Amino acid sequence: MHYESAGKGEGRNPFCAPEITAQQARCYFENYPDLKEDLSITGYEGNTDKIKSHWRSKGFTEGREYECN
Repeated sequence: MHYESAGKGEGRNPFCAPEITAQQARCYFENYPDLKEDLSITGYEGNTDKIKSHWRSKGFTEGREYECN
């Protein structure tokens, strides 16, 4: 109901981001070099949770891919 009364008019996405695996998080990180700066990290190791969180909060709504090339 909240989406219909508020979120829709704000242009929000009504869908939840799917959970991604550690491997998909690694691919997501490697696909987008700008994540290093955005997340203030230099590499993937030890940052899986941070990368997954970025995917849920930004990457999904921006239409970014998490599959390996």
